Amino acid sequence: GGGKVWGARRMACRSSTAWRAMAAVPRFVGSRFAPAARVASAAAATGALIRNEPMRAAPARALSVGGYENAAVTRDARSAAAMAAAVLAAAALAGGGAAVAACEAAAPPAKDEKGAAPYAEVREAVSALLDDDADLGPTLVRLAWHGSGTYDRHSRTGGSAGGTIRFKPESEHNANAGLPKAMHRLEPIKARFADAISYADLYTLAGVVAIEHMGGPAIAWRPGRTDASDGGSCSPDGRLPNAEQPDPHSGSTLAGTVHHVRSVFDRMGFSAQELVALSGAHALGRCHPSASGYTGPWTRAPTTFSNEYFRELLENTWTLKQWNGPVQYEDPTGELMMLPSDMALLWDRELRGYVELYAKDEAKFFDDFAYAFGKLLELGVPGMEAQKSVSAQRIEYHKEELKKKMGEVERAAASAKAALEEQLADAQRQAAAAMSGAGDAAAKAREQWEPKVRELEQALSERVSRDGAQLKQLAAELQQKLAEEKAYVGQKVSEGVDKAKEIKKSWWG
Repeated sequence: GGGKVWGARRMACRSSTAWRAMAAVPRFVGSRFAPAARVASAAAATGALIRNEPMRAAPARALSVGGYENAAVTRDARSAAAMAAAVLAAAALAGGGAAVAACEAAAPPAKDEKGAAPYAEVREAVSALLDDDADLGPTLVRLAWHGSGTYDRHSRTGGSAGGTIRFKPESEHNANAGLPKAMHRLEPIKARFADAISYADLYTLAGVVAIEHMGGPAIAWRPGRTDASDGGSCSPDGRLPNAEQPDPHSGSTLAGTVHHVRSVFDRMGFSAQELVALSGAHALGRCHPSASGYTGPWTRAPTTFSNEYFRELLENTWTLKQWNGPVQYEDPTGELMMLPSDMALLWDRELRGYVELYAKDEAKFFDDFAYAFGKLLELGVPGMEAQKSVSAQRIEYHKEELKKKMGEVERAAASAKAALEEQLADAQRQAAAAMSGAGDAAAKAREQWEPKVRELEQALSERVSRDGAQLKQLAAELQQKLAEEKAYVGQKVSEGVDKAKEIKKSWWG
């Protein structure tokens, strides 16, 4: 159901003319999760003209795995028994065995009247909307984001459950200006599938499809959100990040905005790195004075998902815009803009470190954004946290990545081995025929063919050895990833204990 993605990528020249010229080039998505429908036609042109680097692997179709609707599908990983054992042993060592087992037992998606999950059809319907109107993509991402980002982990209220963003007063909050139009565009899809999908599931899935359609990573998504019947459970205004927030004491926009942004994401349960990764969605869309009061796009390719937001933020020059509007920053051309909340990522030392990381490594940004956005869409949904822990999600993600890589290596190895074996067999047949005579002719034939046979035998042996070493390396990478996850979880537990001690000390001294 995905259409072609047309976008522009940064080249040596940063002029708007160069960007517009590049808009005619189909962009191959720099993610190992790129939707397959857009890979074949765009791969050669974009790999050579824009990125000048090898393509990453792409999935073939959509599949439901462990209760998730994933566009990123692991290919048949015909792993050897030894490699499978290594994977399972690594998972056990990381303490993730029970969590992964619980994940695999998660409830399957809801079924429609025909007994089939309708989500692939919903994806196609949303994708068709985006084929007709590319500018709708960023708004659908914003709808999913704003409908989920109201979660408060302290009161356990808000989030994507209920689809309350469609009700007043939440739909009329200043931060949600313009979103009712996006919801209206999705109404025909809701009417088509009726009770087979809730509004809450539709809004979040539409955001996922939009990201993938615009060249971003596949996002792990699963159904299960129920709809509220009215606006009685709407989230209060003010839970979403503001573009700027002056400090109440000093009046400083810098200090106040940094504190505000960190506080909002901490309330939702996100780390500093996840905060920055999610902010990367500002690669998409633009601000409209009629909606937010601000004006302009963040990048020159506002319907292409990339790490361009971070590169612009770091490499461009930003000065305070002189105009009769709210505080915002502009580049020397006056065509691009940044909000104070964007600049906060540079003003804070820790956050800036992640900006620098993502500006250099788009693949890392795609991976981290996919994980954080999937987590965002499940905030406040009863039962989802119980079905699958954060640690289990990450462990499963790394396992699937390894299986995908191993499948690719094994298929390439099998093909190369078969070709070498065929060449060897043919050489042996010709050698046997040539040496079947007697005397000088047989000796000459032996002298001619034996080196060729030995050369092919050596090539085959080296290929088998090299492929085996590569598979072992992939297994070692998985073990390292799982060890990192174990350390990550341990760190979070330790931080929680320290926080509890601080609270206890503040209460009782």
